[in-house]
Amino acid sequence: MKISTGTLLNNCAKYGALLGLATVVCRFSDQSLTNIGPSMLTSVLSFIIWLVQFVGCILLMRFFMKKFVSDNDVDDNRTSFVFGMLVALFSAILVSAYTLANVLFISPESVDFLFDTVYNVMGPALDDNGRNAVEHLREIYPQYIFFATLIYCFIYGTILSAILSARIPSKDPFAEYRQ
Repeated sequence: MKISTGTLLNNCAKYGALLGLATVVCRFSDQSLTNIGPSMLTSVLSFIIWLVQFVGCILLMRFFMKKFVSDNDVDDNRTSFVFGMLVALFSAILVSAYTLANVLFISPESVDFLFDTVYNVMGPALDDNGRNAVEHLREIYPQYIFFATLIYCFIYGTILSAILSARIPSKDPFAEYRQ
């Protein structure tokens, strides 16, 4: 069965938004914990949130791919791979937008803290060119973090989609021998 492009993109956008939203909620929760202050409890909770995000994204992608395949009578793995890849793209856009908003508006002090740490550690070793390079990096850091997050999330989602689509939909090697 041939699936229309509109149906494919609509489902990808919907499921990508849900996957991205789940990731943003986990990242925001983790950031809220780190704002409390460093302690052993916040470190453990931060790891648990990261684990929930990591495993949750895998399980959500698997669920969305299986749901799409069953709802649309998809019988080839290529279509499920393309679906998963597009879900990853839409999700990556949402997560990257959150990361950019976080750096620019929600907690810009984290960027200041990052670059202050760089200056404290490397300050004595930096000459004028090194200081200029760090200042230039500070200026373009929001764009850099946006595109780095976009590329990372998309590649991660594409690899995950390739792994999951090998078994979605599942193939019966003896199907042609059965009635």
